[in-house]
Amino acid sequence: MSGDPRWIGRLDALYGLALCLYPRRFRSQWEAPMRQAFRDRCREIARGQRPPTALLTELLPDFAIGLGRERFHALVEDPMSKRHVLLAMLVLLAATIAMHDRIGIAGNAALDWWKAYRAQATAEAERRYWNDLARALDPAGTPREHTVAAIAWQMAGDGSALLPTDEGARERAQQAFDAAIVGADPAALWLAATDCPVQRCDGRAAIAGLQRAAPDNAAVGILALAQAAGSGDSAAKAQALRGIAAARRFHSYDADLLASLLGAGAKVRAPSNVDADSLVVGVAMAWALPDVIVLDEACRPVAADADTCRAIGRVLADGNSLISRIVGHKLWNRFADPGADRLEVHRRMRNLHWMLANQLLLLDPSARKRWRESLLAGDGEVAALQAGLEARGIPLEAPDTLKLDPKLLSPER
Repeated sequence: MSGDPRWIGRLDALYGLALCLYPRRFRSQWEAPMRQAFRDRCREIARGQRPPTALLTELLPDFAIGLGRERFHALVEDPMSKRHVLLAMLVLLAATIAMHDRIGIAGNAALDWWKAYRAQATAEAERRYWNDLARALDPAGTPREHTVAAIAWQMAGDGSALLPTDEGARERAQQAFDAAIVGADPAALWLAATDCPVQRCDGRAAIAGLQRAAPDNAAVGILALAQAAGSGDSAAKAQALRGIAAARRFHSYDADLLASLLGAGAKVRAPSNVDADSLVVGVAMAWALPDVIVLDEACRPVAADADTCRAIGRVLADGNSLISRIVGHKLWNRFADPGADRLEVHRRMRNLHWMLANQLLLLDPSARKRWRESLLAGDGEVAALQAGLEARGIPLEAPDTLKLDPKLLSPER
């Protein structure tokens, strides 16, 4: 290119000579694009986009690895070239021994560059996925579609050390979320009350909306308990505890949200370097979990009402989420009656730990398929995890050989 500095032309000529070390068949196909890539990298250095050392830290390792690979292939195809390849390997070995310090520094720098490049590429691919997902949803769709669109737009707009913030996407996220709240989508209300995913939420109004829609849901009661504890209202706190104990179910909306994200994801094609399932699981876990610490603190052995807290433990132990079952069994065990009641909760705690110990669903194709199907059917997080275990041939009942740490079974926890 006529506008290039003269040194680029000289280095390009040297690089062309170095490419003569590659087999002729390889050069005939790849010499032109490799020289173009080399010139592009030199131009980036000239513009200050890369440091001058990039040619050593990035080019030489790639060149050496590629040369060795292609010469090996040529050796396999043409045994007569064995002497040349062996000579090249001896020269390379001698150079490695003589310059091992510099090669080590260059290799580490190249590895750091590669890691940074992969991280940048992954961040850009994830942003592209969220953008595509948000655009695939109908702007005039259902309240739940508005909730999913809000999350997708927010994820597409969030900035990081690798990507700048996209304020336009974040504003679209707010508009979609406001539409979901107006439509009284329980998942949107749940998000607004637990951990607002957009810039503005009214958590108190969201809890009130959930209480009207699901007064028998212990998960909503925990939100009311956290609100009362935060304001120091002892009467409201006691009322919330009684409401949780009398609830007929525990249903958090994180599994609903996850299922909606998975269903919407079927409308777009994820980039090859993005695991969409793992991505949306991380989002649901980051935003949709209730504050169970306040419940654990309210049911300490000394100050709590044993009957109320034991009832709360049983309700949560049958909940649709892992977090509810973990906390529920802990409270139930803490206030269990001696005898059959305690034996039953210990049996269930062993089964729970067995399920947790076998969670590799996203790494096993058959288990992932069953997990997805169960979630999309609305079975909830625990049922979906159990379906994944069954797909791998793992029983839901813990074997007799599983022994829990006695500390886990202690009522003092």
